[in-house]
Amino acid sequence: MVELIVPQKTQEDQHRAANPENSAWVSANAGSGKTYVLALRVIHLMLSGTAPSRILCLTFTKAAAAEMSNRVFEKLSHWAMLDDAELAKEITKVTGHPATTKLLRRGRQLFALALDTPGGLKIQTVHAFCEALLHQFPLEANVSGHFQVLDDFAQKALLEESRKRILLKANRGDEILSGAFETAMNFGSDDAMFKALDRLVSEREAFLDWADIGVDVAMAPMFDHFQMSANS
Repeated sequence: MVELIVPQKTQEDQHRAANPENSAWVSANAGSGKTYVLALRVIHLMLSGTAPSRILCLTFTKAAAAEMSNRVFEKLSHWAMLDDAELAKEITKVTGHPATTKLLRRGRQLFALALDTPGGLKIQTVHAFCEALLHQFPLEANVSGHFQVLDDFAQKALLEESRKRILLKANRGDEILSGAFETAMNFGSDDAMFKALDRLVSEREAFLDWADIGVDVAMAPMFDHFQMSANS
Protein backbone atom coordinates (compact mmCIF):
# COMPACT_ATOMS: atom_id res chain seq x y z
CA MET A 1 0.00 0.00 0.00
CA VAL A 2 1.41 3.38 -1.06
CA GLU A 3 1.58 5.89 1.77
CA LEU A 4 -0.15 9.19 1.07
CA ILE A 5 2.38 12.04 0.97
CA VAL A 6 0.87 15.32 2.17
CA PRO A 7 2.59 18.42 0.74
CA GLN A 8 4.53 20.49 3.26
CA LYS A 9 2.38 23.58 2.61
CA THR A 10 -0.78 21.58 3.35
CA GLN A 11 0.69 20.24 6.58
CA GLU A 12 1.59 23.76 7.69
CA ASP A 13 -1.96 24.97 6.93
CA GLN A 14 -3.40 22.03 8.89
CA HIS A 15 -1.19 22.78 11.88
CA ARG A 16 -2.29 26.43 11.90
CA ALA A 17 -5.97 25.47 11.70
CA ALA A 18 -5.59 22.78 14.38
CA ASN A 19 -3.80 25.11 16.79
CA PRO A 20 -6.38 26.15 19.43
CA GLU A 21 -4.57 29.46 19.93
CA ASN A 22 -5.70 30.47 16.43
CA SER A 23 -9.24 31.43 15.44
CA ALA A 24 -9.59 29.62 12.13
CA TRP A 25 -12.13 29.63 9.31
CA VAL A 26 -11.63 26.65 6.99
CA SER A 27 -13.27 26.47 3.58
CA ALA A 28 -12.56 23.42 1.40
CA ASN A 29 -14.20 20.88 -0.89
CA ALA A 30 -15.95 17.77 0.40
CA GLY A 31 -13.52 15.00 1.27
CA SER A 32 -10.55 17.36 1.50
CA GLY A 33 -9.91 16.78 5.21
CA LYS A 34 -11.93 19.38 7.16
CA THR A 35 -13.14 16.76 9.66
CA TYR A 36 -9.58 15.49 10.05
CA VAL A 37 -8.34 19.01 10.89
CA LEU A 38 -11.20 19.56 13.35
CA ALA A 39 -10.37 16.27 15.08
CA LEU A 40 -6.74 17.39 15.34
CA ARG A 41 -7.89 20.67 16.87
CA VAL A 42 -9.87 18.83 19.57
CA ILE A 43 -6.90 16.57 20.32
CA HIS A 44 -4.54 19.57 20.35
CA LEU A 45 -6.77 21.24 22.92
CA MET A 46 -6.59 18.20 25.18
CA LEU A 47 -2.83 17.92 24.68
CA SER A 48 -2.54 21.56 25.78
CA GLY A 49 -4.10 20.67 29.13
CA THR A 50 -7.77 21.47 28.47
CA ALA A 51 -10.10 19.07 30.24
CA PRO A 52 -12.25 17.06 27.77
CA SER A 53 -15.39 18.20 29.62
CA ARG A 54 -14.61 21.84 28.72
CA ILE A 55 -14.52 21.23 24.96
CA LEU A 56 -17.64 21.81 22.87
CA CYS A 57 -17.64 20.78 19.21
CA LEU A 58 -20.80 21.47 17.17
CA THR A 59 -21.76 20.09 13.77
CA PHE A 60 -24.90 20.24 11.63
CA THR A 61 -25.71 16.53 11.33
CA LYS A 62 -25.71 13.49 13.61
CA ALA A 63 -23.59 11.63 11.06
CA ALA A 64 -20.90 14.33 11.16
CA ALA A 65 -20.93 14.38 14.97
CA ALA A 66 -20.56 10.59 15.09
CA GLU A 67 -17.71 10.69 12.56
CA MET A 68 -15.91 13.40 14.55
CA SER A 69 -16.25 11.47 17.81
CA ASN A 70 -15.09 8.22 16.18
CA ARG A 71 -12.03 9.88 14.68
CA VAL A 72 -10.98 11.43 17.98
CA PHE A 73 -11.40 8.20 19.96
CA GLU A 74 -9.77 6.12 17.23
CA LYS A 75 -6.64 8.27 17.29
CA LEU A 76 -6.47 8.48 21.10
CA SER A 77 -6.91 4.70 21.50
CA HIS A 78 -4.15 4.20 18.92
CA TRP A 79 -1.85 6.55 20.85
CA ALA A 80 -2.34 4.59 24.07
CA MET A 81 -0.65 1.54 22.51
CA LEU A 82 2.31 3.22 20.76
CA ASP A 83 5.88 3.25 22.00
CA ASP A 84 7.56 6.56 22.81
CA ALA A 85 9.16 7.01 19.39
CA GLU A 86 5.95 6.40 17.43
CA LEU A 87 3.87 8.48 19.83
CA ALA A 88 6.32 11.36 19.50
CA LYS A 89 5.85 11.26 15.70
CA GLU A 90 2.06 11.30 16.06
CA ILE A 91 2.09 14.23 18.48
CA THR A 92 4.41 16.14 16.15
CA LYS A 93 1.89 15.60 13.33
CA VAL A 94 -0.76 17.24 15.48
CA THR A 95 1.21 20.12 16.97
CA GLY A 96 3.86 20.68 14.32
CA HIS A 97 6.52 20.70 17.06
CA PRO A 98 8.77 18.03 18.62
CA ALA A 99 7.05 16.15 21.44
CA THR A 100 8.30 16.74 24.97
CA THR A 101 8.28 14.20 27.80
CA LYS A 102 5.30 16.02 29.30
CA LEU A 103 3.34 15.79 26.03
CA LEU A 104 4.17 12.09 25.69
CA ARG A 105 2.77 11.45 29.15
CA ARG A 106 -0.28 13.56 28.45
CA GLY A 107 -0.86 11.84 25.10
CA ARG A 108 -1.00 8.41 26.74
CA GLN A 109 -3.56 9.64 29.27
CA LEU A 110 -5.97 11.25 26.82
CA PHE A 111 -7.87 8.10 25.85
CA ALA A 112 -8.64 7.26 29.50
CA LEU A 113 -9.47 10.90 30.27
CA ALA A 114 -11.91 11.08 27.35
CA LEU A 115 -13.59 7.82 28.39
CA ASP A 116 -13.94 8.98 32.00
CA THR A 117 -15.45 12.35 31.07
CA PRO A 118 -19.01 12.57 32.50
CA GLY A 119 -21.40 12.51 29.57
CA GLY A 120 -18.55 11.86 27.14
CA LEU A 121 -16.94 14.31 24.76
CA LYS A 122 -19.35 17.09 23.82
CA ILE A 123 -19.29 16.51 20.08
CA GLN A 124 -22.90 17.06 19.04
CA THR A 125 -25.25 18.75 16.62
CA VAL A 126 -26.33 22.37 16.94
CA HIS A 127 -29.91 21.15 17.53
CA ALA A 128 -28.85 18.83 20.36
CA PHE A 129 -26.87 21.62 22.01
CA CYS A 130 -29.80 24.04 21.83
CA GLU A 131 -32.15 21.38 23.19
CA ALA A 132 -29.81 20.79 26.14
CA LEU A 133 -29.73 24.54 26.86
CA LEU A 134 -33.52 24.72 26.84
CA HIS A 135 -33.74 21.80 29.26
CA GLN A 136 -31.29 23.55 31.60
CA PHE A 137 -33.04 26.93 31.46
CA PRO A 138 -36.75 26.24 30.79
CA LEU A 139 -38.01 29.22 32.80
CA GLU A 140 -35.78 31.69 30.99
CA ALA A 141 -36.83 30.20 27.64
CA ASN A 142 -40.52 30.09 28.66
CA VAL A 143 -40.86 26.37 27.80
CA SER A 144 -41.96 23.33 29.76
CA GLY A 145 -39.15 21.78 31.75
CA HIS A 146 -40.03 18.27 30.52
CA PHE A 147 -40.56 19.05 26.84
CA GLN A 148 -39.67 16.53 24.16
CA VAL A 149 -38.59 17.20 20.59
CA LEU A 150 -40.78 15.56 17.99
CA ASP A 151 -39.02 13.14 15.67
CA ASP A 152 -39.97 12.94 11.99
CA PHE A 153 -42.27 9.95 12.52
CA ALA A 154 -44.25 11.62 15.33
CA GLN A 155 -44.50 14.85 13.34
CA LYS A 156 -45.92 13.04 10.31
CA ALA A 157 -48.42 11.21 12.52
CA LEU A 158 -49.66 14.48 14.07
CA LEU A 159 -49.98 16.13 10.66
CA GLU A 160 -51.95 13.18 9.34
CA GLU A 161 -54.29 13.33 12.35
CA SER A 162 -54.78 17.07 11.78
CA ARG A 163 -55.67 16.47 8.12
CA LYS A 164 -58.27 13.89 9.10
CA ARG A 165 -59.88 16.27 11.59
CA ILE A 166 -60.07 19.07 9.01
CA LEU A 167 -61.56 16.75 6.37
CA LEU A 168 -64.15 15.48 8.83
CA LYS A 169 -65.04 19.04 9.82
CA ALA A 170 -65.42 20.02 6.16
CA ASN A 171 -67.53 16.92 5.46
CA ARG A 172 -69.84 17.72 8.37
CA GLY A 173 -71.06 20.98 6.93
CA ASP A 174 -68.46 23.64 7.73
CA GLU A 175 -69.26 26.03 4.87
CA ILE A 176 -65.92 27.83 4.83
CA LEU A 177 -63.85 24.62 4.84
CA SER A 178 -66.17 22.89 2.38
CA GLY A 179 -65.93 25.79 -0.03
CA ALA A 180 -62.16 26.00 0.33
CA PHE A 181 -61.69 22.29 -0.38
CA GLU A 182 -64.07 22.37 -3.34
CA THR A 183 -62.13 25.28 -4.83
CA ALA A 184 -58.78 23.60 -4.19
CA MET A 185 -59.90 20.31 -5.73
CA ASN A 186 -60.92 22.14 -8.91
CA PHE A 187 -57.29 23.20 -9.41
CA GLY A 188 -55.45 20.02 -8.49
CA SER A 189 -55.57 16.48 -7.16
CA ASP A 190 -55.82 15.54 -3.51
CA ASP A 191 -52.15 14.51 -3.61
CA ALA A 192 -51.15 17.96 -4.87
CA MET A 193 -53.26 19.59 -2.16
CA PHE A 194 -51.63 17.52 0.59
CA LYS A 195 -48.18 18.39 -0.75
CA ALA A 196 -49.16 22.06 -0.65
CA LEU A 197 -50.32 21.67 2.96
CA ASP A 198 -47.01 20.02 3.87
CA ARG A 199 -45.17 22.94 2.30
CA LEU A 200 -47.30 25.41 4.25
CA VAL A 201 -46.57 23.60 7.52
CA SER A 202 -42.83 23.48 6.87
CA GLU A 203 -42.80 27.21 6.06
CA ARG A 204 -45.61 28.22 8.40
CA GLU A 205 -43.85 31.26 9.89
CA ALA A 206 -43.30 32.83 6.48
CA PHE A 207 -46.88 31.96 5.49
CA LEU A 208 -48.33 33.52 8.65
CA ASP A 209 -46.26 36.68 8.14
CA TRP A 210 -47.60 36.83 4.58
CA ALA A 211 -51.22 36.24 5.66
CA ASP A 212 -51.06 38.76 8.54
CA ILE A 213 -51.06 41.69 6.15
CA GLY A 214 -54.58 40.71 5.04
CA VAL A 215 -55.82 38.35 2.33
CA ASP A 216 -56.64 41.09 -0.20
CA VAL A 217 -53.26 42.81 0.17
CA ALA A 218 -51.38 39.49 0.24
CA MET A 219 -53.08 38.19 -2.90
CA ALA A 220 -52.87 41.47 -4.85
CA PRO A 221 -49.40 40.77 -6.38
CA MET A 222 -50.62 37.33 -7.53
CA PHE A 223 -53.76 38.79 -9.14
CA ASP A 224 -51.65 41.44 -10.85
CA HIS A 225 -49.26 38.76 -12.15
CA PHE A 226 -51.99 36.63 -13.67
CA GLN A 227 -53.81 39.68 -15.04
CA MET A 228 -50.63 40.76 -16.83
CA SER A 229 -50.11 37.21 -18.13
CA ALA A 230 -53.65 37.12 -19.49
CA ASN A 231 -53.26 40.46 -21.25
CA SER A 232 -49.87 39.64 -22.83
